[in-house]
Amino acid sequence: MNDIKDRFGSIDPEPTIDFGADVRALGIFPNDGDSSIFPMQAEVYGYARVDEHVCFYAACVLQGRRQRTFDDLGGVEEDEIIDYFTVREAFVNYDRLPYRGYVRAGRFNKNFGWRIPDHTAFQRDALELDQYAQVFGVEAGSNPNYPYANVQLFAQGLDSWPGAQQPGGFGATANFGVRELGWQLGLSVEALQVTELDEFRFTSGPSWALNLFPVVYLGEVDVRATREDSARVSFFSYHEVNALIVLGLNAGARYEWLDIDISTQDDHRHRFTTSLEWNVYSGTQVAANYRWNFDSDFSATQRDLLVWVHWFL
Repeated sequence: MNDIKDRFGSIDPEPTIDFGADVRALGIFPNDGDSSIFPMQAEVYGYARVDEHVCFYAACVLQGRRQRTFDDLGGVEEDEIIDYFTVREAFVNYDRLPYRGYVRAGRFNKNFGWRIPDHTAFQRDALELDQYAQVFGVEAGSNPNYPYANVQLFAQGLDSWPGAQQPGGFGATANFGVRELGWQLGLSVEALQVTELDEFRFTSGPSWALNLFPVVYLGEVDVRATREDSARVSFFSYHEVNALIVLGLNAGARYEWLDIDISTQDDHRHRFTTSLEWNVYSGTQVAANYRWNFDSDFSATQRDLLVWVHWFL
């Protein structure tokens, strides 16, 4: 890629060593509770290519808690640091194989469906595919233009690992599909034996996208069958539309649907979200979401306004 003159400007598309960091703060201001502003997360991550086919990646984070404010930063004892420290990913990658194939081993994120940036979305939160969805294992895949496929074999929930949040168990995921320029269609499957809870979970569902510039539509539907003392089937649906208003300004809307047990009447939930994202200038972004949460009969249960600012260096 470096041989393509002037294609990437000053950006090196194939660095030998690269690293980054981010710091996040969060403020919560409920109408009927105590407000707080606290350090949410501080993360560092690095990449190194040691051979034509071998590279390493790792990401470590200090996870914040609402119970600690900025005034408490100096009061964390050394033996408490491990409670905040998380190693999200640490793997070795053997890549640049035919058909853009690769194999990796170590700790990495689960592959399943759309990995949208909102970890509170129904299908990410309830399916335990949120920001803590890291596992230990091996992964192999291929990404030629335009089909793709990958498979993971993994174990999760190692209590001694810094920041591990998943319940103990082992399983596998498989993803395959086609990514064309104007559309995308894929299927994700996960089989998981949760030994800690003595239950088996099988989850599957399609995800898709349609590019109708300046409008883009994303969708996903997932079904999970859980086998335990009392078996249940859960259903999830996610739909998102984004539109480019003018260069740097985007608007969007999405709808989420969750039924944690389809055999129980009227226990499903709905959520509607509207969004606005403004890229003020290079490296600065302001975004806002307004969210409505509803019970099965569309009676409102909660409304949320989320506003955030990103600065990129």
